[in-house]
Amino acid sequence: MWTAHITTSTITKGNEKTYPSTHFKSYGLGFDLMDYKQRKVIGHGGTFEGMKSRVTLVPEENLGFVILTNGQAHIDRGISYRILDAFLGSTSDGEEQQDWSAKYYKREKKRLKKRLDAFDELHASRVEGTQMSHSLEKYTGSYEDQMYGDASITVEEEDQLVIRFGPNPDL
Repeated sequence: MWTAHITTSTITKGNEKTYPSTHFKSYGLGFDLMDYKQRKVIGHGGTFEGMKSRVTLVPEENLGFVILTNGQAHIDRGISYRILDAFLGSTSDGEEQQDWSAKYYKREKKRLKKRLDAFDELHASRVEGTQMSHSLEKYTGSYEDQMYGDASITVEEEDQLVIRFGPNPDL
């Protein structure tokens, strides 16, 4: 599971500055694999609406940690690198301490702007004067989900669909 099966990233000149002690990134059987500060690092992240997690293991150091966040921003990666830096220290080449939070915050802002621009472009491409295929009432009803529980969809003021979650109606 912790053996490289697929190369996932080539370390480029741009990445050399951000990750100076990383020489390879690959994928095993369900795990991301890389070297960082002369140690093999094994990890895996996951995202589900409103939640993000990351598991990181450094077998040589008997180090393992889990990061659980509420949100979908990539803060888990910045936190993970910060923890690795704290435990592993600097490498013999004297590389600088990275401000991982700032780096990933900048990336997240860029990612969000790209998504918002795509949404604006999609909205601008709508053809004026068209009608929906179905009336809003066709979408109303009661639904259930293993994670969110019971939910209801209704048509409310200004002809808007509104979803209310049973356990958390204000969500």
